[in-house]
Amino acid sequence: MARPVDLDAQSARRTQILDAVERVIATQGLAGLTMARIIAASKLSAGSVYHHFKGKDDILMGLVLRQESEQQELIDALGAGHALRDILYVSADEMLAYLCDPTKARLLVELAGAARDGAPWAEAIRAQNQLLSDAMIVALGREEAKRWRPSGITPELRSRMIFALWDGLVSQAAEAPLADLAQIKRMYLGAVAGVLKA
Repeated sequence: MARPVDLDAQSARRTQILDAVERVIATQGLAGLTMARIIAASKLSAGSVYHHFKGKDDILMGLVLRQESEQQELIDALGAGHALRDILYVSADEMLAYLCDPTKARLLVELAGAARDGAPWAEAIRAQNQLLSDAMIVALGREEAKRWRPSGITPELRSRMIFALWDGLVSQAAEAPLADLAQIKRMYLGAVAGVLKA
């Protein structure tokens, strides 16, 4: 008779592997990510790692999927019709808290930089970013419809401007000393407010 599968243990091992990948990327960069380093950092056997993931691209896809669940909350908030400005302000707070962890900051910068790659995990990043962009455009369209006098700036253009500001927030915050994060956040929020008012 086969042993019953302990789903909690399976999930814990996958989490252990994905956490190890984050640490390797933080110290070695994405270019230095190898299966040997992942196995060593996870403190699991090679067989255990390969039992959960087929290889490096599969592990990176798992990492991207874990990140997507957090981004899905933002997409859901945009779709629910909450005030766009409030959503952007809260997401900036969450992102800056995330970037206070140097491991997470390096991971985000590395994955964003490699998202142009043709790997399936890179395509998943682009697809999720497109979903977020589409949700942002719909939310911006709702905001524009509420204006007494439309601005003439399309929701698509506003969305691109907000994403450019977001990319700037991430890249600056990832490299900045912790003492500068409050100033970076104020500059970002001021710029977003300008885009929303324009």
